[in-house]
Amino acid sequence: MNHALGAVLNSASYRVPLFPNGEEAERYLKQAHTDLVVSDVRMPGISGLELLKRFPQIPFIMISGFATVPEAVEAMKTGAYDFVVKLFFLS
Repeated sequence: MNHALGAVLNSASYRVPLFPNGEEAERYLKQAHTDLVVSDVRMPGISGLELLKRFPQIPFIMISGFATVPEAVEAMKTGAYDFVVKLFFLS
């Protein structure tokens, strides 16, 4: 997850834990109540798409700076709430 996006959401009084890879995000999601996940598609270790498949009960917004049409289609078919292309200022 992008630190800039996390900072914006935190400043709006949302609790936004950030994780450097999919494994740490997965550990957190297994033990904490989560209302929404904003996940990059491509992450070290477990991908955002794999997390989406493992936690279908949680709404996911997928983001990617390297989006492909097949990735976006797969994310939406798997149950993502939305798929957003990451803009340069969010990097």
